[in-house]
Amino acid sequence: MENIAFDIWLSSRMDFSAEERRECFKTAKDIVEIAAEVRRNGLLSIDEKIPKMDDAFLRKYMQLAVDSIDPEIINRLAQTHIIANNYKGKKLLKSVLIKEGVVSIVNGENPLFIKQKLAIYFGDELLQEFNDYFDIKDGLEYDVAAVRNKVAEVITKYGYGGDKLNQFEIDDLKKKLIKGEIK
Repeated sequence: MENIAFDIWLSSRMDFSAEERRECFKTAKDIVEIAAEVRRNGLLSIDEKIPKMDDAFLRKYMQLAVDSIDPEIINRLAQTHIIANNYKGKKLLKSVLIKEGVVSIVNGENPLFIKQKLAIYFGDELLQEFNDYFDIKDGLEYDVAAVRNKVAEVITKYGYGGDKLNQFEIDDLKKKLIKGEIK
């Protein structure tokens, strides 16, 4: 019942400008990167990184995750925190992304699914821009269409799924193409 009340409260405040949503791309990307590390190395692998995280809300709820607090309790605490502080605008969106991300990480969800889940908060009109943001690494500029074409060429050559290429291998290929490590 508490989730329904939070969803109703949140839906009445979800009027974010495109700029506020763009400013939260980094938060979503940080969460997905944390999820990928946790998936590879376990939840305790990020314990020492928590104090270095930029956002206090993220630090607080990731610490609860590392301390093995039940994900439903983390969810309720984060909801209460958001409502009690009456967050608005960018701060509200950032906090909701963090809440969703941390609970998803604790539940062991796939980082790619977490990315898709967080993408919903950016709306259809920013979806491509959001996905492109994930492809930019270390501030490198690159030709998005050229990278997409090369990835499509490799998928056509080697196949996708099963014993063929998986999404992590495709993402790794994109990163290497962007960095110029392969042509």
